[in-house]
Amino acid sequence: MMATMKKILKRLIYGYVVFVFLAFHAAAFAYGYSWLSSLSKPLNVMALDFSYKLDNRFSGAGGAMRAALFSTGLLQDPTPFLRENLSFDLPRWRGTGANALRRDTAPRYGLRGDPIALDDDNRFGLTPRAVTTKTVKVGSAAELAQALAQARAGQEIVLAPGVYHLAPGTKLDTAAGGDAKSPIVLRGETVSGTVLEFGADAQIRINHSHWVMSDLILRGACVVGKPPCGVPLVVSAGASALTLRNLFASGFDLLVQGQPGDRNSLIDGSTLVGGALTDSPAWRQALNKEISKAETGQKLVVVCPEKGPPPTCGQTNLYRALQAVGAGGVVLLQTGVYNQAVAITEADVTLIAEPGAHLQGKFTDGKGALVLKANRAVIDGLECSQIRVGSGNGACVRQDRGDFILRGVHFHHNQMAVLTGQLGGTVLIEDSYFHHSGNFKWGALGHNVYVNSGDFTFRRSWTIRAGLEGHELKSRAKVTRIEDSLLATVDAVDSRTIDLPNAGELIIENSVIHEGPRSANWDVIGYGLEVKGESKYEVNRVTMRNNTIVSDAFNAVNVLNARNTDDVTFADNVVVGKVKDQRRGNTYYDDRAAAGLPAYPQLVPLHGVGTGQ
Repeated sequence: MMATMKKILKRLIYGYVVFVFLAFHAAAFAYGYSWLSSLSKPLNVMALDFSYKLDNRFSGAGGAMRAALFSTGLLQDPTPFLRENLSFDLPRWRGTGANALRRDTAPRYGLRGDPIALDDDNRFGLTPRAVTTKTVKVGSAAELAQALAQARAGQEIVLAPGVYHLAPGTKLDTAAGGDAKSPIVLRGETVSGTVLEFGADAQIRINHSHWVMSDLILRGACVVGKPPCGVPLVVSAGASALTLRNLFASGFDLLVQGQPGDRNSLIDGSTLVGGALTDSPAWRQALNKEISKAETGQKLVVVCPEKGPPPTCGQTNLYRALQAVGAGGVVLLQTGVYNQAVAITEADVTLIAEPGAHLQGKFTDGKGALVLKANRAVIDGLECSQIRVGSGNGACVRQDRGDFILRGVHFHHNQMAVLTGQLGGTVLIEDSYFHHSGNFKWGALGHNVYVNSGDFTFRRSWTIRAGLEGHELKSRAKVTRIEDSLLATVDAVDSRTIDLPNAGELIIENSVIHEGPRSANWDVIGYGLEVKGESKYEVNRVTMRNNTIVSDAFNAVNVLNARNTDDVTFADNVVVGKVKDQRRGNTYYDDRAAAGLPAYPQLVPLHGVGTGQ
């Protein structure tokens, strides 16, 4: 009997101890979680933060932790609101020449009634944008002729995507004019898909004032190899305050003939391949691009994507076109999708694309869509996407050697957008846009732009949302210059926004740099972090002036984590968000609201802080 009582008593004591132990820990856990929540740092956010710190010490460990906690459902991912969102307006495009990336080609006039150019930054003393009172939709050449004949002030004639063929000898005349508040607008619904094809001596004649013509591709539809088709646009002396904007033309010696009735008419953001834009000095010009007939000579081949090329097209195969033009030649890609890839093996080749010309899904040499094997290649206006290779380094442009220039290109949703080799060269990227690079699996990096050597300039361009812990811009060049550009994480799980692991000279001016809350690194910019011993470069210096740096990270970040540098100049910058490394001579704000910036995830405008726009 006594033995039985002892067993019961032991069980009661044991049960009591277990109950107290569990109750204490449950209470402690509840209190701790409540305390963490009161700090606006719930457990899942703390886990996310810890995983990122783990990645900094042990590569890949944080990613495995995130996969275990969030992918298996043990904890809810704290950032579901950070889904891809690039639907909001991008900053105003500042590029040269006609381009599908332009978002704002609406007419705007100054107080004297003169047209305002796309590159005008003056926000003061301007009348509001001109508005249209009626939209006339056009779907055929016959409807276009009727719309021009019946147009009145305030009307907007919008051409649906398609090819509008104006038969040889056709003359379409305007029948009325507008005014600064109510111009008459003739535009394409989208520049990348709306084409006016002019037969021999076909013309649109602008006889009245305050006409705006924008967002169109104009082609001379004469037989390939024959003389050009004549002048497509003719202006009478009585017409004034005219705007020709975001037009891409080819097949003409001259785009517009005639002297307008004032010196305020404007040709703006337009391109002509194989000729000159105008024969009159009365026109003002801004952001235009001309590839003259002297530059193309007999070395111009026009490529189109369709089988059975129309008269405006000489070839459907990009490889054969490059073989035909040889060194110093010009290849023009008409709008459309090209499932092709090619190596450029001749020097001084220019590949220029109409808005909407798109290389997609194909690669060569196991490397990329365009593999550069010769010096001084120029790629202009091209879109490229979905380039993926087995090595994980598939790029739209893959440089083996030589200097090259990218202008007005749009590379997106590739493993990498641009990847260069080890043989040096001068790399210039202007007026271009890169986003959504990534290898689409954990452990593989997806840099938007990766330059491995040479001298690199990144100017008036955007690189946004590198994927899977890649960088928006990574450079091992001797000199890296970033000017008037936007480099932004948005919602990507990237790493540093900018990384220069080998040191060298870094110059960043007049740019916007953003790091988002999902970035896997607490450095916005890394410099010299892989140098062992002495840097291989003679100059190892950082200069950052007049930039806006924005961090939406959960924790305080290092704006510039620089090692192995001889000198750092960091001055006249505006820094928004929680940062560890504050430096004198700069302006700091705790968050976007304090700086007058739009709420996350809106991209920060290039004209900087305090706009509220």
